[in-house]
Amino acid sequence: TICEASNGKGGSWNEDGTIIFAPDAASGIHMVRAAGGEPTEVVKLRREEKENSNRFPQFLPGGEHFLYFARTSEEAHMVRVASLDGSPTRELLRGPAQAWYANGYVLFLRENTLMAQGFDPGRLELTSEAVPVADGVRLVGSIPHAVFSVSQAGHLVYMTGAATEGSVLRWRDKNGDVTGTTGELAVYGDFQVSHDGKHVCIEVFEGGGANADLWIYDVDTDIRTRFTFDPANDFDPVWSRDGSEIIFCSDRTGQFQFYRKTVASSEPEVMIYENPDRKNAYDWSADGRYLLFHANDSTSENSIWMLDLEKSEARRLTEQGTSCFRPYFSPDERWFVFSAFENGKRIVYARSFPQAGRKWQISSGEGLTARWPDSGNIFYQTVSGEVVEAQVTTTATNIILGKETRLFETRAGNAYNVLEDGSSFIEVYDESSKLASPLTLVVNWLEDVDGQR
Repeated sequence: TICEASNGKGGSWNEDGTIIFAPDAASGIHMVRAAGGEPTEVVKLRREEKENSNRFPQFLPGGEHFLYFARTSEEAHMVRVASLDGSPTRELLRGPAQAWYANGYVLFLRENTLMAQGFDPGRLELTSEAVPVADGVRLVGSIPHAVFSVSQAGHLVYMTGAATEGSVLRWRDKNGDVTGTTGELAVYGDFQVSHDGKHVCIEVFEGGGANADLWIYDVDTDIRTRFTFDPANDFDPVWSRDGSEIIFCSDRTGQFQFYRKTVASSEPEVMIYENPDRKNAYDWSADGRYLLFHANDSTSENSIWMLDLEKSEARRLTEQGTSCFRPYFSPDERWFVFSAFENGKRIVYARSFPQAGRKWQISSGEGLTARWPDSGNIFYQTVSGEVVEAQVTTTATNIILGKETRLFETRAGNAYNVLEDGSSFIEVYDESSKLASPLTLVVNWLEDVDGQR
């Protein structure tokens, strides 16, 4: 393990042994030595320009300068040029996804056409007009990422097909059998089911874009109602126990803050907590007082926090030095379960609440994305995508572990929920995977481009 990257979004390695990378979905570009050590941030998010993510960096020849993709909350996405010395970055071109450099050209997407434009890596300037290379190149808009790669040897590979991906919400039982679906085909992100199982609040990337709004599905009628309307990203919904309110995160101020909104009301949402850290909300206590979340500070380290909504005060629940993710309450709210990244592995743990005592390891091996529904047992995923049910019994001061049962495999990653009775599961299922297109290899693209200049 070189260093931690909790939700990495691309990286590049120069000949001097320096690696640049995006450690998560809402960070600047960081730098670390290939031998390991503490990473440092070399490009910060330009929050005044509504940037919410820097990703997909690529070193240019010489290993000092690099390209990277800057995503904004207003979809004014662009490719920028930066340097390891931290000097000011500058815009190179506008586009919906990343750009790659090879052989004197930058290749990038314009709508669904792959373009090539002359670029001098010494002067860091474009040197010609852009010309088309390939049509119908696939764009995964929610990332955003154009599905192509180019080598310095003159080879180009790309995928064609639908410009955006599509998913449905799929219900499964403990055997893994599909018992139904909810919702139309759309580009979905993370979601949460209400505690009574009757509604789903979910991130929807309309038009395959990079910005998400929250929508609520009625499970019985399959009717979808829009919940948030701001042009910025709204995500990470958390239901109140009675289903009357939702807390969510938004980057509408240029930073990630928590908002609270009533479900059956026309009243606007209200910001309830503000600080500069990147943060994600996950669970809300039954009495409405405490919110569990993880936060990513300037060191790129995630910690579990508790927000006291009555006092508007936050308190850290896990030690510094270990990155921890996705906390959820136990049924009696005397414990919380989470995953931690230690010694290069993800492990599921539980700790007492509200005073966090010793850690209890829940997963027998590596595990992530745990849930602790009212049924009492803990469910988590292995790194290979198996859903595991771990029997647990709690006392006032102790957790007693029973056997583990491997239930079924899922490709949903973090986008799955367990209903409170522990018998049903709901996941985001990628329908577009059934329509995967073949890859196209081009070995003479440089000749074609040079011929158009």
